[in-house]
Amino acid sequence: MAASSVNKIADGSVIGALVRAVNELIMVLNMKKISAVLVFLILTSTAFAQSRTFKWAADMCEFTLTYDSKKYSEIELRNTARLFEYGQFNLTYHPMVFKYEDIAKLDVAALDKEYAAKSAKLKSLKIVKSPFWETVRQRKIKEMDQAYRFRRIQTLAYDDPKVLREYTAAPSCNLKYAEALISSGESLFKVWLDVNLEGRARNCCPNEVKAKFEQQLASPDREKFAMVEVMAFGWGNCANALIEYDERGNDGTYLKEYKKLFVRVRESCEEP
Repeated sequence: MAASSVNKIADGSVIGALVRAVNELIMVLNMKKISAVLVFLILTSTAFAQSRTFKWAADMCEFTLTYDSKKYSEIELRNTARLFEYGQFNLTYHPMVFKYEDIAKLDVAALDKEYAAKSAKLKSLKIVKSPFWETVRQRKIKEMDQAYRFRRIQTLAYDDPKVLREYTAAPSCNLKYAEALISSGESLFKVWLDVNLEGRARNCCPNEVKAKFEQQLASPDREKFAMVEVMAFGWGNCANALIEYDERGNDGTYLKEYKKLFVRVRESCEEP
């Protein structure tokens, strides 16, 4: 065989090997590209599957909230918001007495029932697991317990002022008002005047308040008038001011922390 023919065959073998190598390399590169695309799609779909969205309204705003479902459930997030939504765990019962006849309408059993239901619900509420939100729950429990004891004792005291001595959370209020309510008579009238004078100072029409007081003081039912005003606006206001109400739900503190639980927050608010 001629040398030129041998060289041609050798060259052809080399070229063929190079072609095959190039094809194999292309296949490997294509497989890597396909794998990368598949990994991207899997990661994207997983991330999408982990994201959930729900709507929630507060005050004059509507929120569209996107969260990581691997971290929290929707029910946990919604329940967490209930900790600072007004009315969710606030007792609606108040011993509202503006005239003596209102005392007969008071219903301590209704207060007991409401407290038992809301307290049990609050303590068992499934919320986001974090020290911060558990602290919020404990504050709310404390507030509700204090409000319940205060409103219960005040309800009973309208019929029997001596029960005020059992209320130990407001000693300064008891010292100033409770004994006068229990003793009645002149000691009650003296405290009544003090309470009424304080009311006049805050009222837009002090002369009318004074005239009404003088009319009631001259009435045969003056002890009833005195008891109602001192119990509600004397002892009641004083003791209520000592309850540890958690105002963070009203000043935006909890809402700010709540938003941090979400991947994305969109809000739309109406103009006030």
